[in-house]
Amino acid sequence: MHKTVATRIPIELEDEIIRFMKEEGLDKSSAIRRILEIGVGEWKRKRAIELYKSGKVTLWKASLTPRFKSGACARSVFGQQKQAR
Repeated sequence: MHKTVATRIPIELEDEIIRFMKEEGLDKSSAIRRILEIGVGEWKRKRAIELYKSGKVTLWKASLTPRFKSGACARSVFGQQKQAR
């Protein structure tokens, strides 16, 4: 099921969407849907890392976040810890 969403965006963002459309070979609606999927997935990944770091979930639970693949959660968490040192 799909829902229609309307929003105003800055011209600069539209330029980036057009660039994405051309590079990915997508129409505007498909490109915007894909960008939203990527953005929401990234937000979920970052949130899972935050929850793990704060001790609210285990590494296993954080790794079950939809945008993680096997081992990616641990690499993300431990890779960020190395960079912070």
